[in-house]
Amino acid sequence: MSQTAINAGDKQESESESPERKSPWYRKTEVAAPFVLAALLALAFWLWPHTGENLGDRIAKSVSWWVTTRTPVDWLLALSVVILIGLFIVLRRQRAYRTALVSSQKLTDQVVELQAQLSSTMMARDNAVAEVDRLKTQLADLQAALTTTTMAKNESDSEFDRLHSQHTDLQTLLATMTVAKDQAVAEVERLKNQLKEFIPYKKNGIGRWENLVEVKYGHIPYTPFLMRGGYNGRQVYGLGAEFLTELLDHRYEGVAVKVEADDDETRNWKTIVEGLGKQYEVIATPMFATFERSKEVRFTAPLFYSNIGLYVSAKLPKLPLWNKIGMDNFRPGIREHFPALKFLSVKGEISQHLAVNYASDESIEDSEDVVNPNKLFKKIAEGGAPHYAIFSESFTAELDPLFTSGQVINVLPYYRILYPVCYAVRLGDYQLANLLNIRLLQLTRVQSALDRLVDKLLKEPSTRNLYTEEYIRKHFVNQWPTEPLRKTG
Repeated sequence: MSQTAINAGDKQESESESPERKSPWYRKTEVAAPFVLAALLALAFWLWPHTGENLGDRIAKSVSWWVTTRTPVDWLLALSVVILIGLFIVLRRQRAYRTALVSSQKLTDQVVELQAQLSSTMMARDNAVAEVDRLKTQLADLQAALTTTTMAKNESDSEFDRLHSQHTDLQTLLATMTVAKDQAVAEVERLKNQLKEFIPYKKNGIGRWENLVEVKYGHIPYTPFLMRGGYNGRQVYGLGAEFLTELLDHRYEGVAVKVEADDDETRNWKTIVEGLGKQYEVIATPMFATFERSKEVRFTAPLFYSNIGLYVSAKLPKLPLWNKIGMDNFRPGIREHFPALKFLSVKGEISQHLAVNYASDESIEDSEDVVNPNKLFKKIAEGGAPHYAIFSESFTAELDPLFTSGQVINVLPYYRILYPVCYAVRLGDYQLANLLNIRLLQLTRVQSALDRLVDKLLKEPSTRNLYTEEYIRKHFVNQWPTEPLRKTG
């Protein structure tokens, strides 16, 4: 029989003899047996005759008496009692043994089970330790990988920031280059158009001006050089037109040349240059020769020089500070003493050129629908914030009622700014410019252009009561003055 079967039988027997499985009678007998034996012994001693002997003698006599007086049946009964008592003891011993054996088997099973559990637990512990070591190694690898990744990320972020900055710089450069390209394309187109519109003066035979028969001039009304009037209001007169006609109305052989005005009366200081070389060959309104204009037209020799003033409101605060501002420190002086001062200008006129030269861009306000800058004196005279100023030719400015009444004043000394007054021809028309310069030289040897202007203004009925010779020569000069500069009155 296998050990498994024996264990199963023992287990079954132990289970059958367990206190829970014993019958109620057996459990009562088992409890009452010791008390029954004790009662029998006590009964025997009680029934035994009392002789006054000691216990040992009594036991010996009792035994002897009991032995000699017993019948076979008694002996058989006694033997049966002994056998029963022996069986009872044996059964008790066997039951105790079986109980101990079952308990031992249980303990053995528990030990085996505990050993198995311990073995499993140790294996699980070893596996857990191995897993922990593996996880520690994996964690160390992950930490190393994280460190490497972090370093790579930092390098990547740094590289990204560098590339982003480079991208931003490239975008800025691209925008700048795009603007520059657009400006270059526009300039190329402008030059192409200018080249297409360029009208060369070709000589035929012995020369172009020797065959001249007609000259047309553009003009803008500007007192005292050129005005419009007459019965229809379209007649052009004044020194500018008359002197130009005198310079160009004949050829070398004395043949007459027709000199006439262009019939467009809507031109201003900006568009007058645009029509040069297209609608007319020369501008009859004498213009101030500036560097910016010299890029578009060719000027003749100066007829004379005109004084320029800077006109502000008499209400302008801190007026004495103008004495500290010279043309060499004009812009920083304005920024320091008059930072809120605004400069008015007329598009294309001398007021705009001088404002651009001497004032900041944000302080300039342009006016396109005005030809004569004196029209802006009313805005200057108001004197409210912001205060305004304008560069203007002093000859016309100081005849304005706002100046003569003292509401507008000139803060520049006379002859601080002088500009040459010239005729203008197309930039490439050097032959016409040379012809005008030669004839100017011939005519001014007899009488200067300024003397002619004085004579004309003092003799004309419409102007002789407006000017005096002193006033005219105060604002126009034939050459740069050499005496010390005079202050404004």
